[in-house]
Amino acid sequence: MGIRVLFIEDQPGLRRVLQLAFPAPEFETRVAADGDEGLAMALAAPPEVLVVDMMLPGRSGLEVSAQIGRAHV
Repeated sequence: MGIRVLFIEDQPGLRRVLQLAFPAPEFETRVAADGDEGLAMALAAPPEVLVVDMMLPGRSGLEVSAQIGRAHV
């Protein structure tokens, strides 16, 4: 099993590029299209690496990052 990476990015093309840049088996990549989905995914299965777009639909990247941080202290 590779390093768990979660990308939260609303642009489909960029999400795909990020997934391709981090291939299996070295990386286990997951992607979310908005802040709400990304937050739910991060809380359900905490990633080792989190890459978050700051301007997201739903919740901003800053809000998502802060909530994940509070949940894992």
